[in-house]
Amino acid sequence: MKHWSVEDHHRIREQVPTLALDTKGPRGRSFRELGKQVLEIAHKGLAARQRFNASGDDETGFLQPLHEIVASGKVPAQDLLDRYNGAWGGDISRVYDEMAY
Repeated sequence: MKHWSVEDHHRIREQVPTLALDTKGPRGRSFRELGKQVLEIAHKGLAARQRFNASGDDETGFLQPLHEIVASGKVPAQDLLDRYNGAWGGDISRVYDEMAY
């Protein structure tokens, strides 16, 4: 990011809310592509730590939700919008029922 100009930062900040991972960086690479690269690095790092739980799983499992987001290109906010515009029929109160912990 050190090579990004102030204009790049402004453009990206404006585009991310609507384009999400399809937003392009200054060199034309999408944030989805960047996400894949970052996840590869994170996966290697977590695997190298060799920290295992009682089931013998290492920490790379924590990256699974991020791998799914990058693979699909669909961020959680887009999923909520799809539900709002689809199954929820525009009823925002459904988010409280379905997304409560």
